[in-house]
Amino acid sequence: MASVQRQFRHVLDGYKVLDFTQFVAGPTVTRLMATMGAEVIKVELAPDGDRARLIPYVREKRSGYYVSITLER
Repeated sequence: MASVQRQFRHVLDGYKVLDFTQFVAGPTVTRLMATMGAEVIKVELAPDGDRARLIPYVREKRSGYYVSITLER
């Protein structure tokens, strides 16, 4: 009996997602998609990016809120 090698993949491996969302709901969903294997490309408005970055407690142009919901650290 020949050994069969299985390639374990995430559910969304091979998918690319363009994320035009801001604030809580959209970025949370695309973060989950990234966790499930999708390649997520976040598109933001110039010059400030996602408006969630501008919420108070800003340090290095990122709010605590923005950092808490994104993979960017």
